[in-house]
Amino acid sequence: MDTEYLKKVGLYILTVLLSVGTLFYLGYHVWRSVTREVETAPVTEITAEDTATCDAYIFRSEAPLYQTAGGQSILPTVREGEKVQKGDEVARVYSGNSPQTVAQIADIDNRISLLESCGSGGTVSLKESSKIESDIYTVMSEIREASDKGDAATAQGLRTSLLTLLNKRSLLTGGTVNFTSEIEELKAKKQTLGNSLEACLETVRATAGGYYYSDTDGYETVFKASELSDISYESLAQVLSSSPQSTENCAGKTVTDSYWYAVCPLDRKYLETYKAGDDCTVRFSGDLSLTMEVYRILSGNGGIMLILRTNYLPEGFSFARMQKVQLVTDICRGYKVPITAVRVVNGDTGVYILDGVTVRFCRINTVLKKDTYYIAAPEPEQSDTEETEETEETDSVRWLRFHDNLITEGKGLYDGRVVG
Repeated sequence: MDTEYLKKVGLYILTVLLSVGTLFYLGYHVWRSVTREVETAPVTEITAEDTATCDAYIFRSEAPLYQTAGGQSILPTVREGEKVQKGDEVARVYSGNSPQTVAQIADIDNRISLLESCGSGGTVSLKESSKIESDIYTVMSEIREASDKGDAATAQGLRTSLLTLLNKRSLLTGGTVNFTSEIEELKAKKQTLGNSLEACLETVRATAGGYYYSDTDGYETVFKASELSDISYESLAQVLSSSPQSTENCAGKTVTDSYWYAVCPLDRKYLETYKAGDDCTVRFSGDLSLTMEVYRILSGNGGIMLILRTNYLPEGFSFARMQKVQLVTDICRGYKVPITAVRVVNGDTGVYILDGVTVRFCRINTVLKKDTYYIAAPEPEQSDTEETEETEETDSVRWLRFHDNLITEGKGLYDGRVVG
């Protein structure tokens, strides 16, 4: 038997089979590119927000308190944020210079306040247990993050929140609920530290009723909330660029009104976004979201000034004079439409849907664009006459509707094509 001949025949047959297979493969994919099935998804409703990031300048009604004795240590005699009346004692001025001692006394006051609030809190309901555990984890994570960044001040400030949560959990699990001995011990330590500050030179009293705070930053007489009711855009811009006043001899301040304000400079394009009296959602750092009233809107050559206000005082909120915030400028509700599904047919913007086995084109009105999708407004309401005229003009091209079977992928699409 001629083996060479057999090899040639076998090679010829293999070549023919490969050629036929290649042609079949190419033909199949050409056919699939024209007639392949489409991918669909039901139309769903979605709510999305548009935001603007800006600086917020904090204004409050504040009355600075001064000492005249020239002492070197100022020791508050009331707690931070405690409500006081005009003439009440709020601090004492001592001759000794010991900032460390004053700081220790302030820390003791915070701990006493914490123990008193936890000791009088009764019992914690079982429904709160999971939230307490979650809050403990969150605060510990924030403390660790602040420590990793070297932010000792933030980590120290979060300690009080953590101790409060731990004591609440202790109440839930049947732990100690009476902190009388601990409180008395702290008060005795405070008295000893106070005696080490040498002679008391002066007693500082509140010049107006309100809430006492020991910290001052020099903007108490610069960022005046009382002037916001009739200030002009140019004057407010000048105030925002002003330098703080000296805090020498300041012994704290009294916040005389629960209302506080956030002044937000914005681009002129947001002029029509808000109206006085509207609510505005403001997001501060630390995932704090507040609803504030639009108090006034000022317009000038540099843009606009949005003046927001609220009388809500979040626990532990930082009243730093300038903070980065996010303002919710628009909330859109409508249908979620992938960008890749949108087409323009005969001048109409729309999408294809699968109506049974038939491809249909539907119009859409996009109101907001995100990274991968549009939000399309629902079909506008029309009278019977308008609906009849619209139908005649568009020759049965209707609007996209809730739960339509939206075609998200497919080639060779056209109105009326039968799929399957």
